[in-house]
Amino acid sequence: MTRLSLIQVVAAIGLCVVAAVNAQQEDDILFPFGIGDASVTSILDVFSDVITPPMPVPFFGQSFSSLFVSVKGLISFGEGTTVFSPEPFPWDIPILAAFWSDIDIRTTGNATYRPYNRTSDSEVIFERGEAVVRQGSDQFGFRASWILIATWYEVPAYAKDTNITNTFQAVLLTDGAQSFVIYNYKEIRWGIAPDQREWAQVGYNAGYVTYHSVAGSLTDDIVNINERTNIGTRGRWLFHLSNSTIFDDEPPGINGCPDDAIIPAASTIPVPHSWVPPVFTDNSGQSVDVVFGCSATVSNECHQDGYGTFSVGDTKVMYNGTDASVNHNFCNFTVTITVVDLVCPTTFSVVADPGLTLTRVNWLEPDLTGWDETNLTSTAVSGGEFSIGKQRVTYHQWFGMYNLVLQCSLEFLVIGQCAPEVTEDAVLGTLFWPVTMAGLTAESIERCPLTTTNAGFPRATKNCSTAPPPQYFYWKEHVIQSCGEAMKTVTVEDIVDVDVTEGNAEEVAEFLVNQTSSNSSSSESDVEAISQILENIVSAGSGDPEVTDAVIETVSNVIMNAKETQDSPDSKSSSAIIQSVEAQVSLTLQQEGKVSIQQDTIHVEAVSIDPIDASNGFSFASVQQETAGSRSPQEGSLDGTEIKTFTNASEIPSDVVASIKLPANIMYLLRQAGNSTTSLQASFIVYADDTLFQTGVMEGSNGTNNVTTKVAGSIVSLAVEGVKLKNLTDPVVIDFKILPSVSREDDTIKCVFWEFGEESSFWSTEGCQLAEITDDKVSCDCDHATNFAILVDVKGQKLRDDGLSFTPALDLISQIGGALSVAALAITVVIYLSISKLRTGKSRQIFIHFCFSLLMLYIVFLAGIDNGRGSGGWCVLVGALIHYLSLTTLMWMAVEARNMYVSTVKVFPEDTPRYMIKAGLLAWGSPLIVLTATLAAATESYKHDDYCFISPGLAMYLGLLTPIALILLHNVITFILVMRSLLKVKEASRSEQMTKRLQNAVGISALMGLTWCFGFLAIEGATFAFQLLFCLFNSLQGVVVFVMFCARREEVRAAVAPYLKRICCCRVCQAPELHPDRSYDLPTSQTALGTSSINNDRNMKHSYTALRRTERFT
Repeated sequence: MTRLSLIQVVAAIGLCVVAAVNAQQEDDILFPFGIGDASVTSILDVFSDVITPPMPVPFFGQSFSSLFVSVKGLISFGEGTTVFSPEPFPWDIPILAAFWSDIDIRTTGNATYRPYNRTSDSEVIFERGEAVVRQGSDQFGFRASWILIATWYEVPAYAKDTNITNTFQAVLLTDGAQSFVIYNYKEIRWGIAPDQREWAQVGYNAGYVTYHSVAGSLTDDIVNINERTNIGTRGRWLFHLSNSTIFDDEPPGINGCPDDAIIPAASTIPVPHSWVPPVFTDNSGQSVDVVFGCSATVSNECHQDGYGTFSVGDTKVMYNGTDASVNHNFCNFTVTITVVDLVCPTTFSVVADPGLTLTRVNWLEPDLTGWDETNLTSTAVSGGEFSIGKQRVTYHQWFGMYNLVLQCSLEFLVIGQCAPEVTEDAVLGTLFWPVTMAGLTAESIERCPLTTTNAGFPRATKNCSTAPPPQYFYWKEHVIQSCGEAMKTVTVEDIVDVDVTEGNAEEVAEFLVNQTSSNSSSSESDVEAISQILENIVSAGSGDPEVTDAVIETVSNVIMNAKETQDSPDSKSSSAIIQSVEAQVSLTLQQEGKVSIQQDTIHVEAVSIDPIDASNGFSFASVQQETAGSRSPQEGSLDGTEIKTFTNASEIPSDVVASIKLPANIMYLLRQAGNSTTSLQASFIVYADDTLFQTGVMEGSNGTNNVTTKVAGSIVSLAVEGVKLKNLTDPVVIDFKILPSVSREDDTIKCVFWEFGEESSFWSTEGCQLAEITDDKVSCDCDHATNFAILVDVKGQKLRDDGLSFTPALDLISQIGGALSVAALAITVVIYLSISKLRTGKSRQIFIHFCFSLLMLYIVFLAGIDNGRGSGGWCVLVGALIHYLSLTTLMWMAVEARNMYVSTVKVFPEDTPRYMIKAGLLAWGSPLIVLTATLAAATESYKHDDYCFISPGLAMYLGLLTPIALILLHNVITFILVMRSLLKVKEASRSEQMTKRLQNAVGISALMGLTWCFGFLAIEGATFAFQLLFCLFNSLQGVVVFVMFCARREEVRAAVAPYLKRICCCRVCQAPELHPDRSYDLPTSQTALGTSSINNDRNMKHSYTALRRTERFT
């Protein structure tokens, strides 16, 4: 329908202000709302309270004095409505449908409204509304007296994502004679609720005579209402509600809008493109004004007539048609210029089968970039036969309609090979020649003996020479090579760098057997060299059974030698040996189909079976041989056992040393790995003990008090060819026999596997769990296959034959004795330092230094040796302090021993200047030098998961035990000399003489630390008696010192007496009397002087010299 001519004029004016492409949209198309507005209750399907204007609102011949704002996006006249589903017009209720749909504001969004009377405060709003009316109608003199603004802000649909919302507004204006409504659409993101059949309705309904639906209502096009307009402002619509003349709101029609175009280009040069322009038509029959434009990241030349030149990338071409009623419609399409390229595979080589001059060559087709569909042609096809030499294949990609062709070429080289050959030589005999590529020199399989200087070198060489077609290649005559001079002796270090091939693998393996036999001792460097040679043997790829037998025998010899020397191989070398065993067994299994080897410390069983036979739980089991009777195998040996296989797990005997059951779904795993072989190849290896599986800690273990982690029994390994058994849903089941030395009640049992690492290997529990424990068996379930064992955390020292362990008692003695010694020494040091009379004299000063060092040793030992374990640097610090204080304590013992000797034995005592300064430097300084050197050479020896002290090894022997042994040797000799001198002293009675000598011996031995000698007798399997004596005497050494040199001495008691009187407040404290005729010191020559009988000149001389050299201890 057409509008009045004046409206057409206004529309034409509005068109002039339309943007080059789209109609304008105000920065904020919405009228003011929010503050001061009334809200519609956020309840489903409700409308507002009645709104009463100051005058009736005319609505197409009707007048209404009551209005209602509904949540559902409409304004109703006369009555409210809760109808949530939009209906086609006409309808029985007069409404203004701004966006009638099933809106739900219970969780988010709001619907507000506010009526305005014309006042000075609202004048701006009225003027804005009247400007819109003048823009879209002929009512230039219209002056409103009342306005109603209803706003639906960020409202979602019922049962739809609440983040998808619409924002729109209805503005009703009236002067009492005529009315207008303005619809403002800021954002429309949805058009229908999930529970509805119809899309939203936009327009008005004044009854069954007068109504209007905006084009696109009740269709999916309604979601574009905010992109359209009927008055020139995009997103804004105006309707005159007092005039039956209907606005033309139908946009122009479009015929032949071009589709998006993607055009290939071989370079970045702009590409020409043309198209047929779209045709715009209007329902009024009048012409449509069309505005053209194109946008891109770079400037392009494009024309409305349908042609242009486009650069690489996307260019948007836009036609905007506007009719006389300012309705818009758009034709937009994109022209994409994409750079395409044809990339052929890189040059490669193909080796023909030995002796053949033709071979089939396969390659991947070229990669077409920038384009999806290919149209390739080539001069040759993949999979064809090609002769030896350089070949070239050319590909073309055709883009017919774009007049573009891409080309690329691939080149490859077909290389010929001389077939294996056997020749006879008068000197060397039969020579075998391997397959060799044309142009290279072959080395004979036969190698120079290991007893020659050129061991491992080929005995002869032979050229596979190239030739012109059709021969291409041929063998030349062989050339004999020199093996050098004979060697008298050959060591394993000499063989490390020898090239091992299939020709000499057996010789090298037999050499290792001889070198590691029971008559030979292998050092740590030898084991490292042996591990490298075993790796070389495996690398040769020889699966000969003789080679594998020799490899297994070598490994067994290494294990037995390590046991004899009690020097286990380092982790890196032993892990290499284990991996070499597994790889060599695999080679022979693949070549022979079966391997069965038994040595004293290692058993191997590998078989090839039908996969169907494994469906019931195929198992390997290490069982006792029938000839062994009921005799159990010795720990650390496999003697008397053998490996048997069982196709059904139920057939496994209950009394087994160890067994492994394959996963029940092994056939599925084989198919999943792409293994199409008709046989299942699996290998089972049993190690008698953990000689090759040495590690300092178990992964994840923090260590606990008095806990020793050890492997309980044998170690088993499982491997299946062609399948990586990892992350299994059906576990590998491993059973171990519990050794008699393992206690289920006292020990913690873990199922573990050997984790190979780059630097070191270790036991790990990951993927393994303890399934069951019985009286004689442990069952483990693991989700992978490797080397398995059970670890036992044994609390305390090694069990005795009767099953008892005394370590808890020894620990208790050490802790109680240490605590008592700390208290006793602290009292002693305080007393001697507090009383000036007791800290004068050389002997007393030495005694104070000794007590302080011993006190600090006890404190650090009790506080840190257990508490700092596993903490890295803190544990090192604690271990280093204990090391240092042990040496300083013994050094002060040595100083005191020297002082006793000078005072008691020598006829003319020495008077060394600055004796205490020199003694202090020696006693405090020399241990610091030893500690620094030990720390620099072996810091890691102080780190331990179970305690903080230097670990047994070379560092302990040289840095701790050797100095202690030398000091104790010095003190023992001094003790003998001093006691010999004191035994000459005669007492008044025999009982007093024996008592005095016993006291002397106890006091002197406490000061000289002679009880530390028990520690040397308690190393490596000593009897419990020596361990008990060591703990008793040394933990209580501080108590003995306190009793002998503090509590027993009447002089000390007399010196303390005045202080005791001050402490006693309400009673009289009787201070002990000091008897001058008694000796309270260590017996020195003064005591000897007072009790010796001098009957002749010689005795007089002895007494005189004794008097001269007397120096009291205190």
